[in-house]
Amino acid sequence: LQSRQQTGLPRELIFVDNGSRDGSREWLKGLQARFDWVRVETQDRNLGFAGGCNAGLRAARGATLAILNNDTLVETRLLQKLLTALDEDPRTGLVAPVSNYVMGSQQVQLLPTESQEDVEAIADRLEREAPGKRSEVEHLAGLCLLGRRAFFEQTGLFDPVYGLGNYEDNDLCLRARIADHRLIVVHDAYVHHFGNRSFRDLGIDYESQLESQRRLHRQRWQGCLLFELEEAVLADDHASILELSETLPPDAPGRDWCLRIRAKALVDSGRQEEARRLYTEFCERHPLHTESACLLAFCHLDNDDVERGRQLLARALGECHMDDGFAASVLARLAHWCWTRSLRAEAHQHLAAARKIRPGALSTTIVESGFLLEEERYDEVLSVLTPLRDEAHTDILANLGIAHFHKGNLEQAIADFEEGARLGGPGSAAAANLAQVRALA
Repeated sequence: LQSRQQTGLPRELIFVDNGSRDGSREWLKGLQARFDWVRVETQDRNLGFAGGCNAGLRAARGATLAILNNDTLVETRLLQKLLTALDEDPRTGLVAPVSNYVMGSQQVQLLPTESQEDVEAIADRLEREAPGKRSEVEHLAGLCLLGRRAFFEQTGLFDPVYGLGNYEDNDLCLRARIADHRLIVVHDAYVHHFGNRSFRDLGIDYESQLESQRRLHRQRWQGCLLFELEEAVLADDHASILELSETLPPDAPGRDWCLRIRAKALVDSGRQEEARRLYTEFCERHPLHTESACLLAFCHLDNDDVERGRQLLARALGECHMDDGFAASVLARLAHWCWTRSLRAEAHQHLAAARKIRPGALSTTIVESGFLLEEERYDEVLSVLTPLRDEAHTDILANLGIAHFHKGNLEQAIADFEEGARLGGPGSAAAANLAQVRALA
């Protein structure tokens, strides 16, 4: 209610009572009687998240529609920030804030001193740390969304088949991308989310329900090329990705996103030049997709187009939003690139910057261990990586195996390579090292 005055625009606030039996309906009716801009939509039974949201969206009269979970607290400047982001590009379908309790790039880590009582202070901090920062993503969580009425008229509302909740936002976002709408995270806008309150109140096992919804979502979208490609990404199945995306017609559903997935698989397969072409096409239309902007830069660097690669990477580091972990991984990869070009001093500079941004990041430690291996400092490699063995990372195990091999610990080296190959697959460094060691034996 406090945020009503922030935009100066006409507004209505619609509460959807989703079949409550705890007195909420009576309290909301009292609120409606006090404020002429408050309306209550009552349902005789719980229609689930999709059904409840749809009831509110259908009742709304405005040109711009916002959705907000009931288990949230919002900062007073939220609507203005979301509206500003929505109006920046007519292709934007939905915008969303960051939150403490959400998956993916929308998640923001709270400081040890911050809690639900500090919503405004958290928003102030984000305005200092990420002023005006946006990023384009594949999925936005349904806990808080803002979009135009025209978007919902074209794409459709939430699908009520998802029942009480989970994956209805995945479904909506997939339809949005197929229809060429952009999904934007506003990194200086904050919503505090308590998380899964409705499921707990109903006595539902959240994890079991989530898996059931996942199966339903898979069944509904089987046969859609974009969905099949994204499933192959989750399975780390590069061969299927390249086969499925070999020929992409101009009218392929979600063609831009199919191109992005193919480009990443091409990078992982060593086909940098073709990947560079596809990433260039994708980034021209989706410049705020952080991962793609960085990978395009590395495609240029790896193809020895150094000046252009450095320009693109500097732009990505300056313009795209990156959390500390991703920024550290980018700098670590740049450090590795510099090392392979014998730019050792610059490599150490980038590695030091990565460590400063995210102390103890795996990406940084793996690159550092690679430097130590080349300098034949095997005891230091073992000291750095042995405590991280339980992370079950293929590159950690590959480097541990190399260090053990050179220290004469052949049995342990083989064990590390075998586990690394199991995790990374036949194309991994661990698998290649395992084959070489067995050939020597």
